[in-house]
Amino acid sequence: MNSYPTYLRHTALLAVAMLALTACSNKKKYLPAATGKPYEVIVVADDAVWNGPLGDTVRSIMDRTMPMINRDEPLFDMVRTDSAGIRLDLVRKHHNQLYLRIEDKFTAPGIHAVYDRNASGQIVVLATANNADSLAVYLSQHAEELFQALGDHERKLYISKVKPAQAVIGSVKSRFGIGMTIPWGYTLKKDEPDFLWVNNELPLATQGMFVYSYDIPGTEQLTVRSLIDARNHYLQKYVPGPSDDSYMTTVEEIVPATRLVDINGETWVEMRGYWDVKGDFMGGPFVSYSTIRGNKAYTIDCFVFSPHYPQRTLLRQLESMVYTAQFAE
Repeated sequence: MNSYPTYLRHTALLAVAMLALTACSNKKKYLPAATGKPYEVIVVADDAVWNGPLGDTVRSIMDRTMPMINRDEPLFDMVRTDSAGIRLDLVRKHHNQLYLRIEDKFTAPGIHAVYDRNASGQIVVLATANNADSLAVYLSQHAEELFQALGDHERKLYISKVKPAQAVIGSVKSRFGIGMTIPWGYTLKKDEPDFLWVNNELPLATQGMFVYSYDIPGTEQLTVRSLIDARNHYLQKYVPGPSDDSYMTTVEEIVPATRLVDINGETWVEMRGYWDVKGDFMGGPFVSYSTIRGNKAYTIDCFVFSPHYPQRTLLRQLESMVYTAQFAE
């Protein structure tokens, strides 16, 4: 004979059932880590699609080169597979995927992104339409949005994996009021009241970042000319070259390109160009980000020295660091 009253037995059973339901609903699905090289995209398309005009369009889009670096490197390295190849475990878990899907159920062409579909740290971009021609036109018109989504994902993925260099991060924040993620391996090469030089020496390349600020009249704007002048002033003053009387400067024969970008709610002027060393034979690409707060201009200037090896990913890693920048309020 059970000593518990009937209503208590029912209540206990209900509590156990609710606990089991809560445990199931709170249990997160385990996902393996995404695979693949940085700035590599797997395009999933069957032969009929890939060998037609849509395939030509995608190849043309993905062949676009990284601006303002010393050699031709694509924005993304492309690898193509089909619906059978994507079932392979290593391919299925790749961190960047672009699916080309032509099915009657899609009423209009479009693209949308799905995150962490088969792996943690993955983006799957679905490009869909009911015919290949309309999707080819749509992708041509929206290529920038595609690159924006893939680029944002690459930046966040890179930053999520780094171990922060807390001492260097603290120096930048205390000097300029800018908090940002700087990976372990970067060291403070020069520390001046208005200028910091952060450097990462690799076996076959150098990644560097200058952070500086200066007073600016309230009516002055950040033009290409004013940005170059400020840059050259600080480089000549603080960044010597390897030989006597040599120093880093900006190549002006190829005019740097500028655009406005939003970084964590702050508008910055991005400037891409080339640097070299006056009085010596060194050079490479740079990208700087500048903004005005009050009566001061702030610049985060990134450069790469890699004369014999690819530069794209090295420069993109520096950009990823800048995209974490936030002013302390």
